Amino acid sequence: MQKLDSTKLLIPIQALDSIDSSSYFIDTRTEPVSGSQITTYKLKPDCINQIGLKSVTLNKDTEQATIELSAKALRGDYPRGISADTIEQALSNISSDSCKLNIPRVLETSQVLRADITENVPISSDLAYYPASLGAYRYLNSRYDFRSHNRRGNESVVITKRAKSKGYRGRLTGYNKLGDNSRACNRDIAQYLSESDFKNTLRIEQNFKGVTDLKKALGISDTMLQTVFNSSATPLLDTLNDITKVLDSFEGIDYMEASIMSQFAETGDKRWYDKYRKLRGDRSIASDFGNDIQQIELALSSGGHSRKHIWSLKHNLIEAVAINRHQESLKQGKSGCVDSPYISELRSGLEQIYQQ
Repeated sequence: MQKLDSTKLLIPIQALDSIDSSSYFIDTRTEPVSGSQITTYKLKPDCINQIGLKSVTLNKDTEQATIELSAKALRGDYPRGISADTIEQALSNISSDSCKLNIPRVLETSQVLRADITENVPISSDLAYYPASLGAYRYLNSRYDFRSHNRRGNESVVITKRAKSKGYRGRLTGYNKLGDNSRACNRDIAQYLSESDFKNTLRIEQNFKGVTDLKKALGISDTMLQTVFNSSATPLLDTLNDITKVLDSFEGIDYMEASIMSQFAETGDKRWYDKYRKLRGDRSIASDFGNDIQQIELALSSGGHSRKHIWSLKHNLIEAVAINRHQESLKQGKSGCVDSPYISELRSGLEQIYQQ
């Protein structure tokens, strides 16, 4: 069963019991291909008073409406996400005089246009180790782009598959949901939650912005709401496995270091040399400590550094440890995933979630 953090639904206007016309404004745009005018009615921002409701748009010409909502509509049950078990509760909480939903009809007729599929994966170590270990694959898997945010308490990594077309790119995010809830944009839901709700978990999320992408990832023929919920596919696990699958023929970190030095030789840009020196230095330090994160952290803590400085150093060395372990595996004739307990734990956690 799939769990959603947010979604956009397409429903027939007949699935609305009533609307308050004064709560909507007219929006007119020109269709780029045909040049025809398209007029819709959108719920005014100051009329969106229900937590978790993002937008409502009515198209009277097609007699259809779109409703965008997030799992915040579940309030205290927010950690459960939107699923077959909670969707009725979410719809009930966003229904109002501005847009009164006929919930049975919405459940029966909704088509999912967009969805963020998510899971909260239990972890046993410092949360920072997991996004950083995933980030190490920037040097090991040339098929993905990686963007890391290393601020303590809001650690995250965003991984996007490289593609020439504008189609689905397999975007996966791993982040600290507990820290994310403290952001100003999430204060509305914070009042319903306790610290224990997301403690010792890493939120893993995948964004599907179109019907075609969603059908492909879930192995379904349509994106009707119940079809999406009932899919037995394992999209988060599949993408994690693809990211952490290092091909035997890929030269890995040695090739990456040579490429960096080549860029420096061609351009003379000192930034390429500094990048090379930093990468080589982090790998050497990690090796000196036997590629043991706990030993590295202990040494940093005993040096009298500030917590912020320790975190900055540690994050870089976590990536270096993962790279070194992978290189050791290659030298031993092994192949496949990086030998990282943090990656293995994430994979195992997702496998258990999908087996439930």
